[in-house]
Amino acid sequence: MPAVALTAVLGDKVMLSVDGKNHMLSDGERTPEGILLLSHDGERAQLQHDGESFQVRLGEGAVRASYKPKATGSELKVYRDRMGMFRTPGTINGQLVSFMVDTGATTVAMSAETASQLGIDFIQASGGRQVGVSTANGMARAWPVTLDRVAVGALEEHFVEALVIEGRAMDDVLLGMSFLGRLDVSQNQGVMRLKSD
Repeated sequence: MPAVALTAVLGDKVMLSVDGKNHMLSDGERTPEGILLLSHDGERAQLQHDGESFQVRLGEGAVRASYKPKATGSELKVYRDRMGMFRTPGTINGQLVSFMVDTGATTVAMSAETASQLGIDFIQASGGRQVGVSTANGMARAWPVTLDRVAVGALEEHFVEALVIEGRAMDDVLLGMSFLGRLDVSQNQGVMRLKSD
């Protein structure tokens, strides 16, 4: 049977890792590997594979998200992982990505490889304009772009400034202050809370 882990609960959806591949599912939906999501709550998911039912729980260090009604503001809780980072699934222009929440980053930032996978023509979107940025590997070229939609949990913002950095060194998309600055962000005892006004 495929190795299955519950990595996130996002309102009426869950993210399952199946043999290392992430899939976002609603109740009643099935992964390409044949894992059926029967039901879920905030901490566990009831699954079925080849007629056999089993349960997985949100693992230690995994990301958890909680929803509140839109009218009273939405809140996302991101838990520090084993590496000391705050990671959460989300979407850019409706496509699933893995974010690393970074309050020290000025903007949302991603590699050129990730941007290409998302269908972002960053050279055209930037008008060919380049800037220099400092990375762990030294200086690199980057292209400033504006993303139509960026969302984590129930929190969604439009027209978010971002940088596309040359190369493929970044596994996660940095969720920087061009997005976080529009929210109320607080951190306490390994939990980062992102809340809309």
